[in-house]
Amino acid sequence: MAALNELKSWWPRIAEISIGAQRHGLVMLDEHDQPLRPAKLWNDTESEPQAKKLRETLQAATWVN
Repeated sequence: MAALNELKSWWPRIAEISIGAQRHGLVMLDEHDQPLRPAKLWNDTESEPQAKKLRETLQAATWVN
């Protein structure tokens, strides 16, 4: 929910959402087709600190069914 609340400031600038073959990435454009932020690619490591905390906090059984 915190992530969604953080995105609320971007909502007025988002004109449309498109799904294409770019695959494993996110490119956010404004109404003039200009990037709103750098592209998010599959190999982005920005959330590594949060992922590490989840791995340390939750037991391995949580991740495997």
